[in-house]
Amino acid sequence: MALATARDMIIKSLKLIGVGAEGEVPSFEMINDALDSLNLMLSLWGARGLMTLAEIQENFPLVASQASYTMGVTSLALVTDFNTIKPSRIISAFIRDASGNDTPLNLITHGQYNDIAIKTTEGQPDSMSQNPGATQQTNRVTTLSFYPVPDTVGTYTVYLFSEKPFTLITTLDDIITMDDIYKAAIIPNLALLIAPEYGRSTPDEIIKFANETLSAIETINSAQKKELVDLGFPIPESSNILTGS
Repeated sequence: MALATARDMIIKSLKLIGVGAEGEVPSFEMINDALDSLNLMLSLWGARGLMTLAEIQENFPLVASQASYTMGVTSLALVTDFNTIKPSRIISAFIRDASGNDTPLNLITHGQYNDIAIKTTEGQPDSMSQNPGATQQTNRVTTLSFYPVPDTVGTYTVYLFSEKPFTLITTLDDIITMDDIYKAAIIPNLALLIAPEYGRSTPDEIIKFANETLSAIETINSAQKKELVDLGFPIPESSNILTGS
């Protein structure tokens, strides 16, 4: 598995087409323009069923006396507490206090959270539940609830490790865990996409590598579709079996 950030991959893509001298960091404007191109490319790949779930590490501040937090992409019609793509699954989480001490969170079900008789008890949270909810599922929002409720004495930050459909990146420096082949394909294919913006030509060996790695992903996804069909699960022609879209 490969660890990467969008910033790292973008910088490597720019270097493949000769943008940025040795030891020189591309400008903020260059990186953000490339992020738009990267998200466009990933969206197209997702529509073709080429993307998988990636493990994302994120952190968010907790608010004193607030037990529940909505998590999803903020828009004109919807404001969330944690402005990020709704996860398919939360793998693990921990709380960091003001002194930098980390404490693992117990991941409990929404039913277990409902069984807590007095939910207003304050202190350092040690448990967290996730409630997707029918309406929230439609709006691509989930609700996270913490127990005990963050107290007014401490300053807490929750660190979440979750799986998300890897079709959109909202933050340049979030750590993403993905299969090595996806990182290997993203960097040269992004270089191909952004090269015309800088009036650069892409070396033949980079074009060849971009095509080979993309073909490898297509092979992987085709094999996974065949496995599901063999098990008796119907796969609609336009579906992305890994992201559920």
